[in-house]
Amino acid sequence: LFPEAYDYLKKTQSEDGSWAAETSDADGIINTLAALLALKKQERKFEAARADNARRCEAAEASLRRMLQRWDLEATDRVGLEILVPNLLKLLEVEGLDFDFPARKAL
Repeated sequence: LFPEAYDYLKKTQSEDGSWAAETSDADGIINTLAALLALKKQERKFEAARADNARRCEAAEASLRRMLQRWDLEATDRVGLEILVPNLLKLLEVEGLDFDFPARKAL
C-alpha cells in the first residue's frame, strides 16, 4: 500500500506544508504531525520517497512550527489529544525533529 498511501499524502499536502483540517486547529496539528512522521519514516526505506521528500518535510515542519506557536490549547477540546500529540512529538524527536512551543509544558 506504500505507493498509494505516499501518493495520497503528496496530493493532500496543502501549499503551506500542512495537512490542515477544516474542523479545528488541533486536528490540523495532529494530521500534520502524523503525515510528517510517515514521510520521515518512509524516506529511509524507499528510494522513490526521497525524490521530493526533503522539500515536503521542510514545508510540513515549518507549517507545524507556525501552527504550534499560535495553538490555544485551553480552547481545544479533543478526546485523546493529550495522548496523540505528545507521542507524535516524541516519535518525531527520534527522527531528529524537536518542536518547542508555548503550550508544550501544559500539554
